[in-house]
Amino acid sequence: FDGIDKYSRRGDFQPDKNGYLVNGAGYYLKGIPIDPTTGNLAGSVPTLLKFQNDFLPAQPTTQIEYRANLASYPLTPGHDTSDPRSELLNPANFSASPVAGAPAPARILGSGATLLGDGFAVSTGTTNISALASAGGSLVINGTAIAITAGDDVTDIETKIDAQTGTTGVGASINASGNLVLTSNSPDTAVTIGGASTFGLLTELGVSIGSTAPVNLLTQGAVAGGQTLVITIGANPATTITFGTGGGQVSTMGELATALLGLAGGTATPLNFGMHTVNGYPSNGTVIANDVTAFVDCSIGGGAVTCYDESGSPVNIQIRWAKLDSSVYGGTDTWNMFYQVNPNATGTAVAWQNAGVDYNFLPNGQMSPAITTINGEACGIGGWCPAGESMRIYGPNGAGSAATAPTVRRAGAGQFAVDHQDSTRAASGGTLRAIGGIDTLLALQGIGDATERRRQAVKRGRVALDVLEELKVGMLGGTLSPTVMTRLQAAAGLLRDETGESGLDSVLAEIGLRVEVELAKAGA
Repeated sequence: FDGIDKYSRRGDFQPDKNGYLVNGAGYYLKGIPIDPTTGNLAGSVPTLLKFQNDFLPAQPTTQIEYRANLASYPLTPGHDTSDPRSELLNPANFSASPVAGAPAPARILGSGATLLGDGFAVSTGTTNISALASAGGSLVINGTAIAITAGDDVTDIETKIDAQTGTTGVGASINASGNLVLTSNSPDTAVTIGGASTFGLLTELGVSIGSTAPVNLLTQGAVAGGQTLVITIGANPATTITFGTGGGQVSTMGELATALLGLAGGTATPLNFGMHTVNGYPSNGTVIANDVTAFVDCSIGGGAVTCYDESGSPVNIQIRWAKLDSSVYGGTDTWNMFYQVNPNATGTAVAWQNAGVDYNFLPNGQMSPAITTINGEACGIGGWCPAGESMRIYGPNGAGSAATAPTVRRAGAGQFAVDHQDSTRAASGGTLRAIGGIDTLLALQGIGDATERRRQAVKRGRVALDVLEELKVGMLGGTLSPTVMTRLQAAAGLLRDETGESGLDSVLAEIGLRVEVELAKAGA
């Protein structure tokens, strides 16, 4: 630093331990400072260039732009075109309802089973007996023999059957066609004509030997005698219901409703049957690990987005979509979007989070109301979202409801591959619009077109080269920062995406190979 300007053709400048740029001849590099606010030169006198050796702090992702075309009929893994609503998310299949909405207490819903209400057994004769003068005989009902005298008419026969109702549980009546109608007085009681009845009398009355069952839980096969239903709510005592026709047992819906009145800590109503889960947990718009199989079965993949946390580490955000209602069944086309929170969750831990928004679509495929931005704090994306994080649903009216069935290709930079069992095609990078049709697949695409993907790929290659240069300088100068290897690992992961341009992909592959070699040498 003698104040005399030195001139050199050597351009091999490297930062020394003090941050000055020095070439192989020992000369220091000068330059004119730039005002960081205006970007203009600050003065005209060159000064020694000195650089800080620390690294720029990582900046976390603060906004995501996302594009989606959603099929009017989603081909979920569990869909069946012959089974209406099989393509929709049914909360009854979940231990904790994952749909968007306010937190709700634990609930178990029945779904899919069709049960008739309680009904008496009814056996109707096939002969008009309004003018009958009986030849007499014995009529055995539910094990009790009723004597019919020769010459008895229809009124006599009806009176004699009713006189034994207290024993048989069966009464008699005559319908408008003059037929004998035998009806049990309880949904637990069948009407059985015994084999010891007089054959000629049976012929006269138009009835036959056999049994007619009433309508109850047992006769419909919903439960079997001796089975039990044990319900426990929280820390309250368990309520045990035993099915059957014995004392204190339950065989009818009416008896079941009465038994459920004694439930401790909650309520239950025998309204919908077909229990798909035996546990219920409070719901707050999340998919717990126990319900992941059911969730994947009724949803479609929405691709993945790579974001970065405060330390600069990449975070892979998986997205899935589930349709809740459809105009085909008289409702409104409604979708929910979900983010994966923890791929390793178990038990009741949260695995997926609902974005908390109902996306409703008009018949023309446009979202109504238009929702273009959602708050990341409401999304709870893997714990990485800082305050104020947002996700933008791209397009003039948000996501579109689409319906063409195009072909999957490998996702490049800024583009999503569709997680689907059938062939699909990436949606175009233009403005979203509604496309007519029904037998369709999901097409999802990230931000940017081919030019943007190329720009991002070149940027990732340059970042990798910069980190490799830092590695070389650090090793030569003995000042290697431990964060360099971490950044090199992150760069390696970003170089795996292809752009579709063979020349550029080849260069990126060579850079990637160099990165992998350095990582292997360092044992990282």
